[in-house]
Order: sequence, then C-alpha cells, then structure tokens
Amino acid sequence: LRSALMFRPTHGSVALQQMWSATFAAVFITATAYSRQKHFAQVAVKSSYEARSLVRSEITQFLPDHRSIQVRFSLLQPTNDTDGLLGTQLPFLKNSLCWSEKNLASALIGNQLFGYAPEYVVYTDNHTHNYATEVFHGFPSHRYHLVNLDMDPKDMMRMAPFNKSEFDDRNWASVRRTLADSDHLDPQKARLLLGTDVKFLQRPLEFIEAASQLHEKQAVYMVDRFW
Repeated sequence: LRSALMFRPTHGSVALQQMWSATFAAVFITATAYSRQKHFAQVAVKSSYEARSLVRSEITQFLPDHRSIQVRFSLLQPTNDTDGLLGTQLPFLKNSLCWSEKNLASALIGNQLFGYAPEYVVYTDNHTHNYATEVFHGFPSHRYHLVNLDMDPKDMMRMAPFNKSEFDDRNWASVRRTLADSDHLDPQKARLLLGTDVKFLQRPLEFIEAASQLHEKQAVYMVDRFW
C-alpha cells in the first residue's frame, strides 16, 4: 500500500492536534467494535477528506484465540451512474480484490495469530448488485457475502437522522456503509474496512504485525498523506 502509515496508541485529543492533510486508506478494528461505530461515522463526516493523525481508538471487543477477519468493501452507486460503475468502480473493486487475495490473504494465513484467509463483505444496491455477483462468480461461497442495502429493511431507519443533511452522494454512501456495519459485520470477528482504491502491492507484514498486537479496545489506521 503506497504511503501507508501506522500509528502507536496515544490519547485521541493529543493525536487530533497533530495536523496534516490525510485520507484514511483503511482501518482495522478488533472484534465487537460496533459499540462506537456511530462515533466513526461522525469522525468521517466532520473530517471529510482532511483528517488529523488519528490512531488506535478505544472500543469494546473480544479476542478469540485466532482472529478471523472480515474485509468490508462498498459498491454503492446512489446516482445510478452506469458509466461510472463500469468505468471506475468495478475495475477498482476487481483490482483491490485481486491484490488482496495475492498479498493480504497469504500474509494473514502465514501469521501465527490470524492464520486464516479473510472473508469479504461487499455492500451493494439495486444498481450494482448483479455486477458484484459477477465479480465473485466462482469465488468460494463461504468467503464472501454480498449485502444489497436497498433490500435491507433497517437501512432506511439507520439513515433517517440524515434525511435532511446536505451530504453529497459520496458522503451519503460513506455514512450509509458505516452504519450498515452494525448489522452486517460479525461482532465476533475483526474487521478491515477498505476502500476499493486500496491495493496491497506487497504483503502488508508490518500492518498485520501492528494489528496482531492490538489490545482489547483498539483499532489501527492506515493513512495516506498528501502534501
């Protein structure tokens, strides 16, 4: 992952004062992390594309002997833009998935604590679901789960507080996927929240080592810095 940085624990208020322009590339959260999932949504909304040097956040979790990992992707298209979907979103998802299988999965399998290939959870909508199904055609069925949020009866209730917001389509989709984690990610498994623009071009051994050392109420962030 190009320009990925990992941070050691510190108090959030101090960390937020260390300012630089950054974009969260990914976040690894230990199991049962939803107790403060809405906090992450609020941080994302307030920070937008500029974030401070945010590090491991304290969140309640449970650590089994081996940590199973769910990798969450999002393939939402709120404007039904087929050209954008076919020209950008689908290629990004395919590439990210390919590199994840090549380098992330092998590194996780070879790690003493994790030891398993990741499972994939992909959020879709009515416009993207069939395309996502094609992407995973032939993929082991026990290792992925496609969730059509348009068919989720709880989706409207989760998003109701934001009905009068001034979010653009991208921020709306970001909040939607974050709140969906509470219902669709297994609380007994660690979670790696990835954007489809993230590609593991080599085995992320340093990142996995940092994740394996997390304690009971922590998360670790990978951050891209832009000057």
